[in-house]
This record gives sequence, C-alpha cells and structure tokens, in this order.
Amino acid sequence: MGKFRCLFFFVLASFSLFAQEITHEHDVFHAFIENKGQWLPEVLFKAKVPTGNLWIQQRKMVFHLQDHSALKALHGQPRDNGPQAIVPQTVVHLNFPGANEVTQIEKSIPSSYYFNFFKGNDERNWQANVRGYSEAVLKQFYNGIDLKLIEKDAQLKYEFHVQPKIAADVIRFNYAGQQKIHLDKKGNLVVSTALGQIIEQKPYAYQIINGSIRDVECAFALTGNEVSFRLGKYDANAILVIDPVLVFATYSGSVTDNFGMTATYGYDGTAYSAGTVFGNAYPTPDNNAFDVNSNFTVASNTTY
Repeated sequence: MGKFRCLFFFVLASFSLFAQEITHEHDVFHAFIENKGQWLPEVLFKAKVPTGNLWIQQRKMVFHLQDHSALKALHGQPRDNGPQAIVPQTVVHLNFPGANEVTQIEKSIPSSYYFNFFKGNDERNWQANVRGYSEAVLKQFYNGIDLKLIEKDAQLKYEFHVQPKIAADVIRFNYAGQQKIHLDKKGNLVVSTALGQIIEQKPYAYQIINGSIRDVECAFALTGNEVSFRLGKYDANAILVIDPVLVFATYSGSVTDNFGMTATYGYDGTAYSAGTVFGNAYPTPDNNAFDVNSNFTVASNTTY
C-alpha cells in the first residue's frame, strides 16, 4: 500500500478566535453521542473521527484507529476461496491521571435525529432515543477546571477552561498504546502509532479580558511519558483557556466503515435492511491482546 498522508484537523486554525469562543458552526452528524447504557458505564460519549472513533470516558480519551482499505477493495467482489480482508486497527489511550470522576455534564445543541441500540434479545439491554450533542462540558474535570468538547464544521476539539485563581499545572496527561512519543522542533507533540501519527500541535492559550483576547505563551513540556503545559505570565483573576489542536496523519485515505448487505420486507408491510458496521461497540481487543486483528465489533450490536 502506497504511503500517503491525509491530514484531518480536530480544530480549525483560529483565524477568528473571538468568534470561535462566542459562537460555533456545527454539523451534528459528527456530534458526541451520549451513553445511555449501550456502552460500558465509564464511557461518556462516542464521536466519529475520520480514521475511526473517539471515546470520551472518565479520566481519559480512547482513539480507536482503523484502516478499511482492504475491506473496501473486496466489497462487491466476494470470494469463496482466497485471501480475506484484514482490518488493521490500533487503540491509543490519552490518560488524565489525577482527574476527577465527572458527575455533572452540560450538553448543548442536541441532534434532531436519534439512535436506537438493540443488543441481543434482552430488551433490558436496549436503549432508545439516544442523542448526539455538538457541545458538552465536563464540569470539574479537575478541581476548578472544566473540559469542553466541541464539534465544529464536522471536526472535533477540546478545551480546558481554568477558573480564576486555579493553578493550571494540575493538568497532566500521558499516552499509552503508541509506538513512540516526542516533541518536534516546532513544539508539536507527535504520537506515532501503527496506523500513522496523532499530532498535538503546539498549544494555544488565551484569556478574554474586557472584551479583548490576550494571548498567553504556552508550550508542551514532556518528561518521560508525561505531558504538561508550560505557561507564560497571565492574569490569575480571569479565566484561562488552553486550546490544543490535534491532527491525524494516516497511511490510508479510506474512511468507509459500514456496508449495506441486504434488504427485505415484513408481512406487516415493514421493511428491513442489514449490513456490516464497524466500530459501534467499545474497542476490543486492546493493544495488549494476543491478536489485535480479531473481530472488534460485537455481532449483536445493531444501530438503527
């Protein structure tokens, strides 16, 4: 497979930062889907990213990166005998040790549509009217610090909102499951995986004081596998916003993850369709499993 890079921005370049803070243009198709019991209890939201799925959960984010190029090539060309498509995948954890267990979430801008999850034949495991949200604030992610999730123009971002007189140095995180992590010459945090790179560009920080944006010097500090923010002088009496930018650099441009297979009618006039959907379930197995190419989507997980 030829190697080429497709860059997907989690957040657009901030050419109009004041507007970015006050208002957002949303595309709820890629919103944060709430967990009403269809996933593990520690999962708070699931969001689609161009290379797979992002799971927001207690004290961490989980990137489930997938490459469906081989499967896409075989779609519509079934072979009874011959090579089978293997879907390479990798799971990378972004951990926030020391973060609080979130008990209060402010959800904004719900999707006009909803999802129904039917898991197995036990109706107690079925969840209906599950919505996606374009914005969500995880209150008190750290003491005095909120974590805001934003969908903007079909792209995702997150921000730390540090309240006045709260020290920002409590924000520390680390990655797990990657092949390598380092800071490049531009101050970007580069996380190398088997399916490409997750790049956190040099962070941007600012405050809004008397209606004006004031930039705050900010850079990553990497000590071993632990990452923190090195901040310049700022006004401790005003809210501080730390706004990282993530970029995905992958080896494949294929983002297809579902295929229609069949359709039929019911005797009562209803219609049914079926297909293969990848990534609806929480990613298993993880990187520590013996065979990471195993089936990672539970067959009984169906979304309508």
